[in-house]
Amino acid sequence: MDYHADLHLHSTFSDGLLPPREIAARIHAAGLKAFSLTDHDTLAGLDEARREAGRLGLELVPGVELSLSRRGEPLHLLVYGRLEESQEIEAVLRVSSSRNRRFIRAFCAALTARGVPAHEDELKSLPTRRAFHALKVLVLSTLREGARPVWKEARLEAGSTLGPRLDVERVLNALRGKGLVTAWAHPMADPN
Repeated sequence: MDYHADLHLHSTFSDGLLPPREIAARIHAAGLKAFSLTDHDTLAGLDEARREAGRLGLELVPGVELSLSRRGEPLHLLVYGRLEESQEIEAVLRVSSSRNRRFIRAFCAALTARGVPAHEDELKSLPTRRAFHALKVLVLSTLREGARPVWKEARLEAGSTLGPRLDVERVLNALRGKGLVTAWAHPMADPN
């Protein structure tokens, strides 16, 4: 394959600003030949990205950015390949999706207890990352001053109710030999 760029991108199915079709259009307009859509913990945008990439003569490298942990610390792992055919990826995404929804529920409750009227029902239609960012905007607009400690306390409280994320070593072992390519998403963030 002849790639002119090494890009991984997030769409509105995660915490990106553009829908997959618009990402593909911008990649095409930039004169690139290929791109990868790597939304956080979801494959939901791949069909739209694949259709638009095909229409524009681009190659789409299917990807996902998994929210995992390493030695108890958060870590993001990029996975590329035939993701929709992988039972292992499907299992990881089910666990992540359930955990993410529980986190948003607990975060809303923790914010409401601190005087920020966060209503989970209003966030159900949003992908988890978008819901998280919507809560941030709500806290900032409601509190203006003193938002940072409320945000931090509520986030820690919500996170403490969930237990650990899936361990990256366990996930890597499950993916080994499945024809998928993995990479750390933010290698400079992990000094180990």
